Amino acid sequence: MTEAETRPAAERAAFSWNPSIAGTKSEDTIIIDGEKLPEVVSADPAWPVLEVETGPARPDILIR
Repeated sequence: MTEAETRPAAERAAFSWNPSIAGTKSEDTIIIDGEKLPEVVSADPAWPVLEVETGPARPDILIR
């Protein structure tokens, strides 16, 4: 999907956002529901996160 897309997304549609740069990758799965805000469903509550000002918390490095 691009910003040029004009068709509406189906209700409860899932999208995977997968930005990457050399040597790193981040991926989120997001459910779009026309009645509420998009929901990130790939987050694991047991995984450490970093709070960021620009959006939802991002996965942090797991140190054991």
